Amino acid sequence: MGASWLYGCTSLTALDCTGLSQLATVGDYWLRDCTSLTALDCTGLTHLVTVGDYWLSGCTSLTALDCTDLIRLATAGDCWLRDCTSLTALDCTGLTQFTTIGQYWLARCTSLRELSVTRAIALNWHVPGRDEADGEKVIVANDTSDAMAPT
Repeated sequence: MGASWLYGCTSLTALDCTGLSQLATVGDYWLRDCTSLTALDCTGLTHLVTVGDYWLSGCTSLTALDCTDLIRLATAGDCWLRDCTSLTALDCTGLTQFTTIGQYWLARCTSLRELSVTRAIALNWHVPGRDEADGEKVIVANDTSDAMAPT
C-alpha cells in the first residue's frame, strides 16, 4: 500500500483490516494523524512484514492496540505510534519476527500504562517509560526468540 494512505483522516473513528490479509508492506504516513481513530482491528494483517515511518503516529484518540496478529512484522519505520497521547495499552507479543524498529517508537505516549512485548523487544530496545512512569506495567512474553539485534 502506498505512502500517505488515510493520512490525516480526522473523521475516521474505526478501521477493520480483516480484509487486508495479503498486504505485506505499507508506506510512510499510513494512518498518521487520524485524530478520531479509537479502534483498529489488525487481525487481518497476518502477512504484513514492513510498515513505513509514522505509522499510526498522532492518533490521539486511540486508547488500546492489539498487535498480536502481526506475526510476520519484521520492520517498523521511525515514529511508530508517536504522539498517541490516549494510548493506555499496547500488546506486541505477536511480534516474534521483529528485527528493526525506527527511532521514537511510542514517543510522547504519555498515557501508556500497559505494554506487552516479546523478550527480544524488551532486551534490545528502550521501552519508553519503562523506568520512569508511575504505574506502568510492562509484561514480557515468555518467548525464545533470539534473532533480534538492536539497530
